Amino acid sequence: MTFELDDDDLHEEAPPQPPLYLLTGLILGLLVGIFIARVVSPLQYVDTAPATLAESYKTAYRLLIAQAYQANGNLERARQRLYLLDGDQAKDILSRQAQQWLATGNNLNAARALAQLAADLEQPNPSTPPISAPTLEMGAISTPPLSTLDLHQAIATPTPSPSPTLTPTPWPTFTPRPSPTPNTAVQSPFKLIEQRPLCEPGVPQGLLQVFVSDRNGQPLAGVPIVLLWSSGQNVFYTGLYPAISPGYADAFLEPDTVYDVRAGDFGETVRSLQAPQCKTPDGQTFIGGWRLEFSQP
Repeated sequence: MTFELDDDDLHEEAPPQPPLYLLTGLILGLLVGIFIARVVSPLQYVDTAPATLAESYKTAYRLLIAQAYQANGNLERARQRLYLLDGDQAKDILSRQAQQWLATGNNLNAARALAQLAADLEQPNPSTPPISAPTLEMGAISTPPLSTLDLHQAIATPTPSPSPTLTPTPWPTFTPRPSPTPNTAVQSPFKLIEQRPLCEPGVPQGLLQVFVSDRNGQPLAGVPIVLLWSSGQNVFYTGLYPAISPGYADAFLEPDTVYDVRAGDFGETVRSLQAPQCKTPDGQTFIGGWRLEFSQP
């Protein structure tokens, strides 16, 4: 038995093919759209929020905020700017940036400004006094009394009243803007008041804890701690760990290295400091740390 297919059956079985010009038009339209969006009329951000900035620009903006705070002492303005930039994590991010810059030696003055701002954000009163707004002294306008005419002159010959003469108003006198007052407490010499080894369980090996306070016992942030040894030195600052204390700073000592430690640019130096050998109750030895406390005399 044989079957014959006519031409109508063959046309029904073959699936229709899409026109190639539709696919070509779609590809060309996509390419033209990309070219317009990237080259002819690219997207531009205008007056965008600080939180949408790239991380490199955020890093630079935090430094600008810290330097502006050094100049004007306006802690509340700096707090608001940081909140717009990093939200509730502003203080933690600011402290981490200061720590990273100090660890890499990247512009110590800038890192110190970041550390000072991070420490003052934890305190009710800023360490830098606010700058008072300039006052204006305006000269008063004095008007001489008008000349008076007797009754006869007023009736016989009406004479126009003389125009009043005005005393020229002087230009406003501005009070000079005071320059930022340096923190004299940070620049004062410090004296060692306590030194004791840290042999408690759980203390990291070779941990050096430094606490700095003023003569009233208040912790001081932004104080440089100079760590010297035979082949180099390290400078780190108080105030990077405000959760512990604004006057706290730490570093790690190598077991076989002898150090000299000084708080501030000048003052008493703790010499020949080395990581101590500690013992557990069962007689095992381990490397401990040191706690140093400096204060103004």
